[in-house]
Amino acid sequence: DAGMARLARQWGLIFPHAPETPAWESPALWQPEHSPAVVVVAQAPEGFPTAHPIDLDALLPVVASVDTDDGRHLLIDDPDGHHRLWLVEDVHAHSSAFLIPFDGDFGARLHSLHRLHRRLTGKRAGPPPRSLQLSPLQRTRLSLQVRALDGEQAGASRREIASVLLDPSARTIPAIEWKNAALRKKVNRIVASAIALMNGGYLTLLRGDPARAKRFRRR
Repeated sequence: DAGMARLARQWGLIFPHAPETPAWESPALWQPEHSPAVVVVAQAPEGFPTAHPIDLDALLPVVASVDTDDGRHLLIDDPDGHHRLWLVEDVHAHSSAFLIPFDGDFGARLHSLHRLHRRLTGKRAGPPPRSLQLSPLQRTRLSLQVRALDGEQAGASRREIASVLLDPSARTIPAIEWKNAALRKKVNRIVASAIALMNGGYLTLLRGDPARAKRFRRR
């Protein structure tokens, strides 16, 4: 219904996703404005007789497909990494064009389009842009934040969280020293950042880290 649709958009999703369902069982389909991995496909303008329609059979297997009022949203499997498509119009019967919003994610969107084009032309798509891949350090920190948030929501004290995730010695620090302890400050920062992620900050993960992509750009 309309209420659920508004809630999904607030979360950055195409449709509501059950939080308790693992992502590998029911992958989330993200709003294109939040995810530069989404390639926008529309009907080509008149006057382009050589433009081709998208052959969806060449993109099998489809991991997820949802039809909405604004078109069809697809998640396509690929050995090098999933493809995400938003078919704005019926691309089966018409010549297709790709739309790239002129925003701060232009480079990542262009890379996502290049990957799709390679797949459609029978080549290996290649990996997603580095900016959209979490580094080992980012993965470690994100895991720490999720575990800290679980502890916070389960009612654990900050001292308990610190002792489990950071250093067991947090349990034995005298109360008068704990108030200004470095471990307390560190666990407070981790929990605060985890809460910020939960309250919508997770959407920034979809945009990745453009600065990281520049550091690894070929010269």
